[in-house]
Amino acid sequence: MNGIVILTCALLLIMAMKLLMERDLIGLFLFCLALLLIFGVKPG
Repeated sequence: MNGIVILTCALLLIMAMKLLMERDLIGLFLFCLALLLIFGVKPG
């Protein structure tokens, strides 16, 4: 289970880096918003 979480975080980090390198600020903003929605409403 822990490996899946690490893999997911690594994938999200790579996506964020890609958006930063492309200077896609709108995409980066939406990406952060999606992260907040996904992890913000996480039970527990």
